[in-house]
Amino acid sequence: MIYVIIGVYTVIASLFYRKYINIELKVKKSLSKIKLKIIQRYIVFCIAFLPCILLSGLRYGIANDYVKIYERGFYEIANDNIVYTHFEVGFTWLVKICSKFVHDPWFMFLLVSAITITTFVKSFEKSESFILSIILFFAQGMYFDSFNGIRQYIVIAIFLYSFRYIQENNLKKYMITMLIASLFHSSALITFPLFFFRKVKLNYIVFIITVGVLFVLKDRVFNIFLSLMTLLPKSNSYIEKGTYLNYISTNLYGLIISISVLVLYLYVYRKITEQEAGIFQINMAYLGLIFAVCSTFLPLMDRFLYFTKAYYLLSVPYALSLIKSTKNRIFIATLYVIFILGINIYGIVFNDWYGILPYKSIFTY
Repeated sequence: MIYVIIGVYTVIASLFYRKYINIELKVKKSLSKIKLKIIQRYIVFCIAFLPCILLSGLRYGIANDYVKIYERGFYEIANDNIVYTHFEVGFTWLVKICSKFVHDPWFMFLLVSAITITTFVKSFEKSESFILSIILFFAQGMYFDSFNGIRQYIVIAIFLYSFRYIQENNLKKYMITMLIASLFHSSALITFPLFFFRKVKLNYIVFIITVGVLFVLKDRVFNIFLSLMTLLPKSNSYIEKGTYLNYISTNLYGLIISISVLVLYLYVYRKITEQEAGIFQINMAYLGLIFAVCSTFLPLMDRFLYFTKAYYLLSVPYALSLIKSTKNRIFIATLYVIFILGINIYGIVFNDWYGILPYKSIFTY
């Protein structure tokens, strides 16, 4: 129930925060008025998004990675017992800094939640529909999934934020930003070539052939992928331990949502392929479905799928914005949200998705 209350509250409060996005401050305004507008913006931001940050950051034992990875890792780093090589250098230093202030992991979780959610919200400010992106953030389950894999979700949020650099064709800023992100999770490295997707015009025929080839040659693709895994120390450790098969998990939800988004994009295919930004958007949709298909026979592919699933928070509003009829646009958006929300509610309640039930805070454990 607490998740429903926070989700609904955040969406409603976002309606007020939206008024402060892209406010054009005229030069003739006095410096004091400009400062006042900035202060108002920060206050409204805190009112709108602080509750969902606190709900996430002050949880205890919620999600699969909380105790066995991050709580244990925090104390090992804070106490200098061992060099905890499981974490990247950026995240290790973040833990060290947090432990200097509070020798308890709750502060680390709170700071990470603040960084992640704030970056997501700043990314949504570039969305064609800020409110719809906020709604999808909860309905699609990204908010709840960010309770798990907190290092990778920092990277995912940064990747989403960096889309503005792809739009601006600013390779330097994009690469520097994602290089910094890689200090928190090595998965950021796979985003480097995605910058050039904006100029690669794929079509559904090439996509269908690609998926078909992957299925026909899946055994050979599997062996090649394992060979590539050995090149990275972290992924190679899964092979050495013989646990890499445990990371092959058919992501049915990822498959469903990727197909849904691709159908929406095909609905506006002609318009979307006329724009460079649209080409990048539909390429990401193709890539998402390929990752979802590959998750059925390749290890760790669901980690790659996280990036495309997060990107749908921007791409769905973009595709809907190309539909001229307001009535049709609202109908399709409503249908999509209800569909995705329904799947997530069922998964959370009956299949323990994200491991977030029941909610427990640091005040009740």
